Amino acid sequence: MITNYHIKSTSSIITIVLSLCLSFNVFADSDQDELIAAEKAYAKQDYKTAFKLYKELAASGSALAQGILGGMYYDIWGVKQDFQEAVKWYREAADQGQLDAQLLLGRMYYFGRGIPQSYVQALMWDILSNSNNHPSLQQDTVNHAAEKMSPQQIEEAQRLAREWKPKKNDYQRGVYAYCDIHYRHAVPVMCWLY
Repeated sequence: MITNYHIKSTSSIITIVLSLCLSFNVFADSDQDELIAAEKAYAKQDYKTAFKLYKELAASGSALAQGILGGMYYDIWGVKQDFQEAVKWYREAADQGQLDAQLLLGRMYYFGRGIPQSYVQALMWDILSNSNNHPSLQQDTVNHAAEKMSPQQIEEAQRLAREWKPKKNDYQRGVYAYCDIHYRHAVPVMCWLY
């Protein structure tokens, strides 16, 4: 059974991934300083500063920052808990192909937090994160959602997942290309997070 612990621990994966990304220098130089500053503020538990920096990056289209911002709203990291804002930012990042955000958005749909409960949407987002080899236990959510669905609903979720295409802005395309060229073989997970 998926619990609040699973969601909270999964959302903290974002912080670990950010640290790894920074160490492998997969970000555009113009955003790297802001990401480093945001991570340092977060590590010092200066969530107000981290939130401000991540929000600026999220507004400029950074899927990673959007996903982290969703986590901050979900987990109450320096802001008032707001599931609707968490969903908003998870969706922004998930729509660009950010795997953590896809997984967490699926769980928001599964539990009906900040958005009307929809097992079809939960399964669709979980299929997407799972199809890209997301390193988590999302298969549990997939199984739980599928157990509560009719065959037609499962088919609908699978169709939506097949037809889904990421929405990329200029920032996203640059990071994808940089990652694919330099890190695809060494760190394959990183290539699909941005």
